[in-house]
Amino acid sequence: MSHVVHHAIAATTWKKPLAAEAVAKARDLGLACSDACEAKVNGYWSFCVFPDGSTEGREESNSGDVARAAFKDWLRSNPGVEWVEVAYGDDAVGCGYAPSCESHAWDGATASSPTASR
Repeated sequence: MSHVVHHAIAATTWKKPLAAEAVAKARDLGLACSDACEAKVNGYWSFCVFPDGSTEGREESNSGDVARAAFKDWLRSNPGVEWVEVAYGDDAVGCGYAPSCESHAWDGATASSPTASR
């Protein structure tokens, strides 16, 4: 039986040029990405990388996994972007996933990171 697990990335930065650069990078990697949208207050910019929609284990899914991994590496090298990758969907539990936070900007938390005090 095949399963679809949706992997998406939501991201926010207060730097408009960095948001534009991130959107361009995601698209260059072949990811489906929204335009950056400005928040109603405080000048934040957010965007979303959408799921590839493919069944786990298929070529399209594997390519999406590789592209998302490259994009997350890029995000990690740009500390001005806060982000989270989530996995969800009706089929997620059937293939060993529960709706979850897959990775985030604070991977490898340090004493100065938001998760260190939690």
